[in-house]
Amino acid sequence: MNKKAISIVFMVIIFGLPVSWYLFLQFFGENKFDLPLIEKWTSECDPELKSVVVINKGSVVQHPNEMSIITEKLNNQSILTLHLVDADTCNLDSDIYLIDQSGQVRGKYEMNREEVDRFEAEVDIYILNTTNGTSIKGQ
Repeated sequence: MNKKAISIVFMVIIFGLPVSWYLFLQFFGENKFDLPLIEKWTSECDPELKSVVVINKGSVVQHPNEMSIITEKLNNQSILTLHLVDADTCNLDSDIYLIDQSGQVRGKYEMNREEVDRFEAEVDIYILNTTNGTSIKGQ
């Protein structure tokens, strides 16, 4: 083989494999993300909450930066609503709860930067699954 043929074969291998892999994933790949069902929402405060984010009032005062991130995230969508409660009277063990439309807790979070980042990502997944109707209910 001459030098030109070797370089053509080399270029086809180098560029052809990633392109073919990308096209394969575009046509046959499917992302399925869903949030686990942690538990049924049971609280003395409001047992009928659905499609809501429950936040401990005491955490709002102690963590204003994280609360502003959460508020901004929830203001940019129309599926979830914000509900502030007193953790002592409601007997809550976490600062933030993500509750789905069937009253199941989909996420429990503490009021710190890492957990708020995780909360933001899981809210995006929840909203995407709710609007597309792809939530796995039998988890």
